[in-house]
Amino acid sequence: AIGWTVNVFWTLDIGVNFCTGYFEETDVIMDWKKIARRYVSGWLLFDVLVILPDWATLMLKTDQNLAVTLSALRMLKIIRLLRLMRLVKMRRVIGDISSRIQSDAGLTMVRLAGLLLAIVICLHIIACFWYLVGDADGGWVITFELEGAADGYIVALHWALTLMQGTVWSTTSLTSWERLFAVIVLPITLVF
Repeated sequence: AIGWTVNVFWTLDIGVNFCTGYFEETDVIMDWKKIARRYVSGWLLFDVLVILPDWATLMLKTDQNLAVTLSALRMLKIIRLLRLMRLVKMRRVIGDISSRIQSDAGLTMVRLAGLLLAIVICLHIIACFWYLVGDADGGWVITFELEGAADGYIVALHWALTLMQGTVWSTTSLTSWERLFAVIVLPITLVF
C-alpha cells in the first residue's frame, strides 16, 4: 500500500509541476505555457525516469509469471538502484520550501527538523544493522528470545540510542560480529 501511495504522490507531482510558477529575475512567471515549456525542457525527463521504475516494480510484482523469470529479477535490482534518483528531486523540493520561508525563526525550525530527521534516520539504519548482526546463532536476538521483528527492532533502536549517547547498554555484545559492529559504530555515533 505504501508503494502505491508513494507512486501516486510522485506521479501527481509531475502534474503539479506543470502548474507551478517560477521566478525569472524579479518577476513571477505564472503563464502555463511558459511554465510547461520550462518544465519539459528541464525536470520532466528526470521526473519520469524517477517514477517509471517504481511503477514498473509494482507492475512486475502483480504479474507472478513475469516476476519469476531471471531477466525480470535482474531488472528489479536495476530499478531499485534507479529509485535513488528521487533523492535529487527531494533535495530540490526541500530547497524550494526553504526559500519560501521568510522568518529566521521559521527557517531555524525547518533546519532543526531536518537535523532531527537525519538523526532519526541514522538511528534507524544503525538499529537495522544491529538487529541483522544480532540475528545470528548465539546473537542477542536469539538470547533474548524476542517474539517478533517489532520487539527486536525496538530493542535494537534502544541500543542505538544508548550508543549515540555514549552510555553502555545493560547487555554486552555476545558474538564477535556484534563486538566488531559496536566497535565500528561507536566512534561514528560519538562524532555525530
